[in-house]
Amino acid sequence: MVPMKIQNISKGGCLANGFTLLELIIAIAIITLISAVSFDASSRSLNRSRVNAVAIELAAWFQTIRTSGVDTAYCSVIFNPDQVTLAQAPTRAAASRVFSRGNRVYSVEPAGCSGQPNFLIPDSVDGNTFTIWSNPLFQFTQRGNVVQTASNSVVRNDVRILMVGTRLLRCVRTFDSVGLFRIGSNSDAAGVGADCAANAFNRF
Repeated sequence: MVPMKIQNISKGGCLANGFTLLELIIAIAIITLISAVSFDASSRSLNRSRVNAVAIELAAWFQTIRTSGVDTAYCSVIFNPDQVTLAQAPTRAAASRVFSRGNRVYSVEPAGCSGQPNFLIPDSVDGNTFTIWSNPLFQFTQRGNVVQTASNSVVRNDVRILMVGTRLLRCVRTFDSVGLFRIGSNSDAAGVGADCAANAFNRF
């Protein structure tokens, strides 16, 4: 028996039992578009999880200081301690600085106020950087209140965390007389000067 020869004959621009070149191009374009949309969505989700991780870990660190403060002194939290000392902090206004993985953002004095005397940007953020805006110094009293040393008055304190290259802003807010912590969201922040709306807290 002589084997049959199967030929790929083009008739009218159409491959026999196949696709036209135009159909293949359209299919590739659709697959590319779906892949791009999926990648963008997963990238945004990853960015949200990373900025949330910084905010959640910072709020937990504050809570540890509040609940385990020493009996003999206030617990002083210093922002950007590699450039600002405890003595300098009361004379400086709130400011922002860019931090990356492993950078020291805050320290607490006395060290006995926390088993972890420094707050570092967590390793889970990978290569992302964050602009953090904060008062240079605030204190937790023995009652858990938050005070500013310049006026020694009970205050509400906000820390703003903006992922560089995005509009994802998170606010860690301490509430004055009760010293409670809430995390707020602003996913359309023009910069670190933006704020988190009151109705956006605990909804990130």
